[in-house]
Formats: sequence, structure tokens, C-alpha cells
Amino acid sequence: MSTENNHYPEFDYAASELSAYIFSVDFFIISLKSTKMIAFSPKDIDGFKNWLNKHEIRDIRVNDGIPEKVMGEVSQKTKRK
Repeated sequence: MSTENNHYPEFDYAASELSAYIFSVDFFIISLKSTKMIAFSPKDIDGFKNWLNKHEIRDIRVNDGIPEKVMGEVSQKTKRK
């Protein structure tokens, strides 16, 4: 596997097509920029995760994509009701 490569072996999508992922048990659920969701079970879980991270694909467990400022505003509105 080459981390310089935009494609991962046995994976049908280029890194540039990916938006975010989450890992569960032995497979990845991946959100594509086209809004399609896919599942992928790589032979080398750590290798695939490293490839995703090298290409800066967002890990939903680490970053849900909602800015903290927005979450704070939502929280404040919820408290007022």
C-alpha cells in the first residue's frame, strides 16, 4: 500500500471521493462526498485506517463535523425552553 496513492488496494473509491468514516467491530462505514454511504471490510484494518488518516478523511468519532460554536448556540436555545 502506498499512502501517496489516492486509491487503496481492493477499495473502489479514491480518497478524494470520501467525506468521513466511522469504524465498528470489523468494518468501516464511509460517507462519500456524493452523500452515498458504503461499508468496507479491509483485510488490513490498521493499514486502511492509516490510509484514511494520511488523506485527512474525517473520523466521526473524533470530529462530528459540527462546529463548537453551533453546538453552543443549540445548547443555549435548548436551555431557554
